[in-house]
Amino acid sequence: MFDIHSYIDDFQKVLGIISDTYYPSIFILVGLFLLLLSSLYIYKSIRLDARDTPLWYKSIIFFSLALGVIFLASGAAAAMLHVFDNPIRRVSKDEAIQNLGANKKTEWLIRLIPYKPSTEPYLSIDNITKLGPPKLQYVFVAPYSELRGYKVSDAVQMVGGTIESSADQRVTAIIFRTKHIYPANARGVVQLLRKIERTKLSDSDTHIANLSMFDEVGHEAEHQDIDQDQNIHTWAWSNYRKFFPKYCELAQAFKCNKGYSAHQYISEFNDDWSPFGYARNDKLDTCKIENNPCLVDSQATSWDSITNNIENDFGARSFFIDNYEIKDLGSRYLIDFDKPDQQIIPDIGPLK
Repeated sequence: MFDIHSYIDDFQKVLGIISDTYYPSIFILVGLFLLLLSSLYIYKSIRLDARDTPLWYKSIIFFSLALGVIFLASGAAAAMLHVFDNPIRRVSKDEAIQNLGANKKTEWLIRLIPYKPSTEPYLSIDNITKLGPPKLQYVFVAPYSELRGYKVSDAVQMVGGTIESSADQRVTAIIFRTKHIYPANARGVVQLLRKIERTKLSDSDTHIANLSMFDEVGHEAEHQDIDQDQNIHTWAWSNYRKFFPKYCELAQAFKCNKGYSAHQYISEFNDDWSPFGYARNDKLDTCKIENNPCLVDSQATSWDSITNNIENDFGARSFFIDNYEIKDLGSRYLIDFDKPDQQIIPDIGPLK
């Protein structure tokens, strides 16, 4: 039975494959232009008497038609080669940034751990016992669906990690179903710090200056916002942007002062961290006043303007999660990549 919807879906998939490949797209566009040009001159020739048709009309028709077919076929062939080389459809950077702004739900998470068997055998899939170092309470993770299909070494860099090009370099990947997470944006950081200071730190520890302000009179709105940590929509930019300057200021103060006691419970904040909740490719020293993201990013109001600011250094979304024991993760996949500069993050199938 003829199903128009299935044909439309197939056509959209073909367009998606073509649009994901730069040079094949150019070839196909040139081919279509040449075929359109040949069609135009064929139409003009039909309207003329055959004896009155200029020779250069015939030349244009012949060469544009021949070259159009060649370019179109070459572009399609190159696109198919790209698919065979990496058949997994990847989430584009633009889509990932939109997911960041909306805090789109992610069903599966991934943690990538580069290591060298000769010096760090405890990080192999045979020996690793927790998501992160045992002393930590919370660690960084990333959305699996937005790294799927990328080369492993590229994915490590996208999440803010470092990886060497050496024969001894390997990567342990842990893919697992999402549990309760905090987006690693400024709001999520402040929420996590309040939780740590309330449950882990004693009076003798070094607390974060001004973090308790949200419990004081005059800050009822911030207090109410910070206490909402179950509804994923509260982490969407549109819902917390009016509080962003203060959240950013506190999160940045924590990042740049290693004397705060809460650091011992959280994965290290490096210069790849962004207050919007993603790993940066441009690893500037953001503790320097001229690179302070709060001074620049706090001026942005619409997500479109923020997108323009971050698209060049966007790596991947970041989240905080409890440092679970591997055995307690439930549905999980552990993969040892022995050639991370050649292998890709696989498609594990339907994410049910």
